[in-house]
Amino acid sequence: MQRANVTVGRSALLQAASLLTLVSLSVAPALAQSIGEYGGVLGMPKPMPTGHAGALQNLYGAGSLGNVTGGSVGAGGSNLPFVGDSRVIAKNVADKANAIFNEAQKNEKAGKIAEAERLYRSSAAWRERVWGTKDPAVFVIYGKIGQLCVKQNKMPDAEAAYRRQIACAVRLYGAGAYEMCPILSDLGEACMAQGKYPDAVTTYRQLHQLKKRKLGDGNSETLGAMLKLAGALKQGGNMKEAEALAKEGATLAQASPENALLVQAFNEVINPPAAATNAPAAETSTATTPPAQAPNAAAQPTAAGGPPAPDAQKTKEKTDKSLEAQKDKQETKPAK
Repeated sequence: MQRANVTVGRSALLQAASLLTLVSLSVAPALAQSIGEYGGVLGMPKPMPTGHAGALQNLYGAGSLGNVTGGSVGAGGSNLPFVGDSRVIAKNVADKANAIFNEAQKNEKAGKIAEAERLYRSSAAWRERVWGTKDPAVFVIYGKIGQLCVKQNKMPDAEAAYRRQIACAVRLYGAGAYEMCPILSDLGEACMAQGKYPDAVTTYRQLHQLKKRKLGDGNSETLGAMLKLAGALKQGGNMKEAEALAKEGATLAQASPENALLVQAFNEVINPPAAATNAPAAETSTATTPPAQAPNAAAQPTAAGGPPAPDAQKTKEKTDKSLEAQKDKQETKPAK
């Protein structure tokens, strides 16, 4: 009886094994075909992504220098081959970019501002082609380009250069780094000169936040950035926020006697010198004043926001000088 049961069990197992073998033989070819077809799809050649054509020949896929911000690369010699050992390519590009940079410095010292700007752009373009915006030299060069554009009164070009410098600063120091403060100040001034007050407000707001986070509320540099923001808000027509910010700044500045000029500047944002009240007096005196005095009044440039305010301008100049003096004083303290 037991032998019969064992025989039946073995036969059942053999039947099950035979069934599994048949199933595997029928399914395996189809599975193998599916895997082969999938592998064939993955192995098919892919089109080169847009913007990366020539990436194998041009390091980092930077492409043609004609598309790189900074202008032509043809200043001073023939184009260098971007094939071969990457270390040799990097050295050749660095040597060429440095040579162009030195020529730019010579032209800048000689007063040839336009030629110096062109050469600085060429030097930056060579470096960007290999290292992009992570090259510290590119960061420095775009700052020089912005300064030269300001000297030539090319404010849109200066703004573009400072924005490019900010992109470099983000790669070098990270977003929101304190090292961006000088660039933000320059960019804000370029925007103000063009009457782009919303852009100036955005820039000065960032500047104020970075100064506040690093130096504190009552620091003179923080208050200076706050004053610039209040002025940009006022020029842009946001009087409510400008006055609120100016009142806060004046309160903070009163805590230190060294900030007396800042207190005055903040108060003038709230209550500007009454330049308009002098106009009727000038009109009534036209009958008695000699005509020779009229050109003097017309010679003063008028600001975008209305008639000139000489007292406000003098206060601003005094405030800037006071801030510079305090900054120099702070820098000389550790040397004692």
